[in-house]
Amino acid sequence: MRISKLFLAATLFAASFSAPGARAQTFTILDDEAEAGGFDVTANLKTMPAQLALAQAENGDGYRLKLGADGIELGAMQNKKASVIARVAQKPAMGALVVQRRGSRWRVISGNRVVLEAEDDKWQEGAIGYFGGLSGVRVQPVEAITFADDFMRDAKAVRVKEAKGDETLWHSSAGTWSTSGLTENEQAQVAQTTNPFAFKTMTAGTNLALTGQLFWSDYVAEVSVKPQGASAIGLAVYAQDDKNYLLFHWSQTSMQLRAVLNGKTTLLDETPGGFDQKQWYRLKFSAAGGTLRAWVDDAEVLRGRTGLFGRGEVGLFAQAPTKDDSAVFDDVVVTSENDFYDDFSRVVAGRWQTISGAWKFQTAAQPTDARGAFAVMGESSWSDYVVSARITLPADTAAGLVLHHLTGKGAYWLRVAGSRAKLPYAGKAQIVRLAGGKTTVLGEANIGARYDGKTTAWSFTSENGYLRGSVSDDKNGDVRVVDAFDDASTKGRAGLSAQMGTTAPSLTDYQVDFPRARPTWAKVPDLYVDDKQAQTMGGWSTPQGFWLTNSGKTGALVEAGSAPPQPGETMWHKGRFWGDDGVRFPLPNIPAGQSLDLMFAAVSSTPGTSAVKTGLKLSLRTEGKNLVAEISKPGVKTTKGTLPLSGAPTDQTIEVERRGSFVIVRATGKDSPAKTLLAARVN
Repeated sequence: MRISKLFLAATLFAASFSAPGARAQTFTILDDEAEAGGFDVTANLKTMPAQLALAQAENGDGYRLKLGADGIELGAMQNKKASVIARVAQKPAMGALVVQRRGSRWRVISGNRVVLEAEDDKWQEGAIGYFGGLSGVRVQPVEAITFADDFMRDAKAVRVKEAKGDETLWHSSAGTWSTSGLTENEQAQVAQTTNPFAFKTMTAGTNLALTGQLFWSDYVAEVSVKPQGASAIGLAVYAQDDKNYLLFHWSQTSMQLRAVLNGKTTLLDETPGGFDQKQWYRLKFSAAGGTLRAWVDDAEVLRGRTGLFGRGEVGLFAQAPTKDDSAVFDDVVVTSENDFYDDFSRVVAGRWQTISGAWKFQTAAQPTDARGAFAVMGESSWSDYVVSARITLPADTAAGLVLHHLTGKGAYWLRVAGSRAKLPYAGKAQIVRLAGGKTTVLGEANIGARYDGKTTAWSFTSENGYLRGSVSDDKNGDVRVVDAFDDASTKGRAGLSAQMGTTAPSLTDYQVDFPRARPTWAKVPDLYVDDKQAQTMGGWSTPQGFWLTNSGKTGALVEAGSAPPQPGETMWHKGRFWGDDGVRFPLPNIPAGQSLDLMFAAVSSTPGTSAVKTGLKLSLRTEGKNLVAEISKPGVKTTKGTLPLSGAPTDQTIEVERRGSFVIVRATGKDSPAKTLLAARVN
């Protein structure tokens, strides 16, 4: 009986939009409209029923949100016909109401909780209107969050308890805060650094300072902190006030994720581990799509889920035994977080779009029949991301991960098959391109029975054309299994695949990450340590000061001179580089018949010895209006690439990257985007 009642309610609601002869419903249209970058609609719900028109076109097409005593429903109106996207049989709370739009994601927040979630991207822009028991309806456009504060301000001007107007970015929700020098001798600190200031607590007990906007959502907050006597430190997100927030709480005995609602604390996750009072730490806390993640010095320590708040300010937290036990905070950074996580514990309407086969999404993603199953989610504009999942692979099955899926244009697919699968790629891991009804294998590795019957964490990475399939565990970390290069498609949705055998494979903990900019790692020799290091500021502060050159007939490496290198002269950088790295430089004028050679090799800098010239060599030259590159290595076939020049040769910037098995060379013109000159597999 209960099921029938819910079905009837949904059917009647859908009909209310378009039933013949029904009274036309007139919306009050706001001056502000929905924007493609996302928005929040806020309102006060006074009586029910009530409705919102969202992203409505001139012909009436768009989204509709109904609020009634029998539940909340997000629907769509298209060609004067109504359809239901998502519905919950939960009566909305009277008072504050928020409707969020972020990309394809919809959330309705009522009573400080996310009560409805759905995904749909038919319409991005349009009018916003309302009728019924709603008042104070407002639209807040949103964009990517970029916030940073290093507290470089005069201490007296930014004491939170004294601040008025715009004197500070922060407001005290609990306790007292102030900027301060890191030591009592501030003049000495200023003589040594341009920023001796930090943000510190000033009172005993709980201290919570907030910044940002109430409409901030889906972000990651970072801060450097030194406990200095505090019994607990932390970061808060989605803060409403001093009694409502989400907290990464770190005490001297444990790390916890806490939800504080109306002053009452609920524990979401916990792990043991304390801190050193005199040590600086980098804390990071993210909230995105209801998933909470916490890091200490880039190591993830906690993860949890909650539907509370859905948006809010950022906070710094410290518990101080006395007013003199002042925790010190510095270098706060807040940025938008697009990362996505699905543990399949709940179904979100519209999230997964089945392309082929059939799926069951209950605690795990599994195919339901012998057809190959393929599903995607996310947004068509996604690029340069990592998709990962834990895959349980019976020996006669296959499963995989998908990148850059665009309807009608194809996708990239990492597929992994057990050793007894009845498939041409049994016992292999492959990266393939699906396009135009054809499947092209870009990279392949034999895995045999290595993953038969096991649950393994797999990831599939896209980085500017470089594709990487890898596995990870606590013992070995992230290990590359197969890689490839193809930059024919750089954007698209993420997805998963599976092929059933006698039993079904399963995928859990599905995640999409958008990595931050990759750092370049180098160990530069300490000053004055070896006799080949420059002994004067004039030597080591110039570009030539970082290089060694070959000396005459002996070939011994000596300090580079102050003049630029001469034709035929080899110069070696003093830094020690390892792993995946990159080099970027403007292309010099290369005379006809000559080439610029870059060598990547193990080089000895011991006095009197010669450079070891084995390794990888990249040669660049111009031929007419073309730029030509060749990569050579002993035992590996030379690879050549040609690219028409955009402008003069000296207008080009060259980028050389090492990624896994590949060396990738790109050229960027003065007024043109980067283009791939060469991508060569070198091992």
